[in-house]
Amino acid sequence: VLNSQQREAATDEIISLLTKYPFFNGIDIDWEYISPPNQSYGLEGNVSRAEDPENFVSFLALLRQKLNSNSNPKFKNYKIT
Repeated sequence: VLNSQQREAATDEIISLLTKYPFFNGIDIDWEYISPPNQSYGLEGNVSRAEDPENFVSFLALLRQKLNSNSNPKFKNYKIT
């Protein structure tokens, strides 16, 4: 979710999956290994950037917005955890 295009693509894919597989009742996002810039507490090769926290919040806000504005009323009740 580094930029707005990636956030759009990721959230569109989540909505697509929720539509295709209606047995889901929420979304669990697991963001681990929050690291200082240029240091990774996660897998070797992971990249962390100073803007990661802000981009992650933007991603979650966009996902919530798309869930709330979707024509499927069930999506409005989905929790993002």
